[in-house]
Amino acid sequence: MPGKATTKSGNPAQFTPWQRLRFITAEIGLILNLLMEGDTLRPGVATPELIGLLLGYLQEVADLRARGHLDASVALPEDAVSWQDYRAVLERLRRVMPNMEQQLRNDRARLAHEQQQLTRAADWTSTAKLTR
Repeated sequence: MPGKATTKSGNPAQFTPWQRLRFITAEIGLILNLLMEGDTLRPGVATPELIGLLLGYLQEVADLRARGHLDASVALPEDAVSWQDYRAVLERLRRVMPNMEQQLRNDRARLAHEQQQLTRAADWTSTAKLTR
């Protein structure tokens, strides 16, 4: 349909829940590869936007499960493998979360310190102008 954005694979709404799970698993894996170098978190990569994207994917899988779309009792063998792959990615994410949280806290503290320095510099500049 002209004017409608589509991907090479088609509209995500047309995917089965299990296909969507496989896609989300791959996306989370790519994000983790971006975040990590070996077992070490890359500095400055864990942005709030990236965390938001991760949380969105996790919420989507939770919603699929809550609606019964990822019912293991009716899953095909490849769906069971998809679920195991998703669980493995979650375990990897669980291991990196404490480091990401610490990095975000450090970034917040650094930004607050820089903001204080800029405020002091602005105050000093305005005081210097007044005393001329």
